[in-house]
Amino acid sequence: MNFKIIFSTLIQYLIIKSVNTKEIELECDISESHFTKNSCSFTTTTCIIEQFRDFWDDNIKLIFTNSRDENFTSIVFQNCYIPIFPKELFEQFSNLESIDLSSAGITRIKEGKTFINGSELIELNLANNGLTEIAGLTFKGAENLKSLDLSNNRINVVSIKAFDVTPKLEYLNLCHNLIQIIKPEMFKVLKNLRTVFLYRNSIIDVNPQSFAYNNQLNTLDLNSNVLREVELELSSPRLNKLDLSNCSLDELTLRKSSNIDGNLTIRYLNVFHNELNNISQIRVDKAIKLQNLDLSNNHLRSLNIPPEFIQDLNVLKLNDNHLWEISTGFLNKFGKLRALYLNKNDMRLYDSMFKYLSNLKILSLADNRMKKLDLRYFEGLSNLTQLNLENNLLVNFNYTTLSNILPSIELLLIDNNLFRCQFLHEMMGYVRNKTEGRTIEFTNEGLNKEPSCVPDDQQGETYWIWIVIGLIFVTFVILMIVLRQKIFERWNQIRRRLRSYSNMRETDHSEHAQGPLADRSED
Repeated sequence: MNFKIIFSTLIQYLIIKSVNTKEIELECDISESHFTKNSCSFTTTTCIIEQFRDFWDDNIKLIFTNSRDENFTSIVFQNCYIPIFPKELFEQFSNLESIDLSSAGITRIKEGKTFINGSELIELNLANNGLTEIAGLTFKGAENLKSLDLSNNRINVVSIKAFDVTPKLEYLNLCHNLIQIIKPEMFKVLKNLRTVFLYRNSIIDVNPQSFAYNNQLNTLDLNSNVLREVELELSSPRLNKLDLSNCSLDELTLRKSSNIDGNLTIRYLNVFHNELNNISQIRVDKAIKLQNLDLSNNHLRSLNIPPEFIQDLNVLKLNDNHLWEISTGFLNKFGKLRALYLNKNDMRLYDSMFKYLSNLKILSLADNRMKKLDLRYFEGLSNLTQLNLENNLLVNFNYTTLSNILPSIELLLIDNNLFRCQFLHEMMGYVRNKTEGRTIEFTNEGLNKEPSCVPDDQQGETYWIWIVIGLIFVTFVILMIVLRQKIFERWNQIRRRLRSYSNMRETDHSEHAQGPLADRSED
């Protein structure tokens, strides 16, 4: 009896559902393109659907007419509105490898049902939609998926098992969402994961083991989040880029995961624009070799004690800090350094400061408000090819030893200083004559462009202006000294008058206040 009730109920449900289901036909013709409402066009392997904006609910089903299932592997929706992912795509097109449903207004994907027939799917683009959650079985059936773009949604919940059903995933983009916490199990099964974009979320915590099992990881971008302290275990032998810029970071620890043997290499670590006051706030495991480090736009003031990880650095960016001092003891650890950027600081240079940087090829000291330049600062830089001194306050320097101290120099950037034109032309001519077989350029715009300079006559006019200003100031001081007594006397008279006037006003005010009381007493 119970079986009959269940069977009849099921039949009634199917009848009601079939009656309520609304089928929308999309006319497709491989021989021509359609750009009208409810139409699609086919190329050799791609179906392009344009301007589909019908009213949508759970009972709508897309029907593609005149389509050739075997002829294409990709489908693209352009300028469409489809709030619920259409699972019938896989029912009608069994060979789909790529789907682009970006900017389609999708707010929901039916968990465990949508991709059940999507075993051939390799690339899925769901960017710029309205998704808020990725459940555990959302992508069940898409076990061959390699590229998934979920950027620019409103995702704030990601199940720890959301990607367990897509073990072959290599590219994952979750940037511009509302994710707050990265849990350790979230990416654990993704052994082939190479690229992860998590920038511009609201992440406040990353578990140290979140990426400890992704030994193929090439790029990890966590920039522009709300991370104060970050500790990461890494297992990728060669991580190309780790980006933690714009995070308010004040402490960073990088360790090698116990899941891998041997050393690791991080090609580029970006901690630009954080809250670091000292380089010791970055701790890197001895087994991790760091090649490029960007510490620009932090709050570094001086560098004295070098951390161990700097010895393998090739490029170090320290621009836009508050640096004024770097000790020789700090710099002598950079045996492999090839590029050092110190622009936009307040650097104080000293003789032989860079003498241990024998492999250095690029040195930038632009925007340091330098007024004095002594080439002895650069002794030991025999392999330096580029020196940037732009946007300082330099007036002159002894250029006769340039070819001896910097024998490999090719680009000497000196634009936007206070060099007189005569000095500049003499210096450039002398230096070029002394560098046989090499051409030295003084701007980034080639030989035909000369650096800016102060015209000689303008320089003379400037001196006269300063002399006149000085005379006026001296005259003013002398007058103040001579007339000091008279000025003080006049000032005292003014003070006495003001005090007398103030007392008179107070007296008038008190008499006016007592007048009505006196009248009442007489009555």
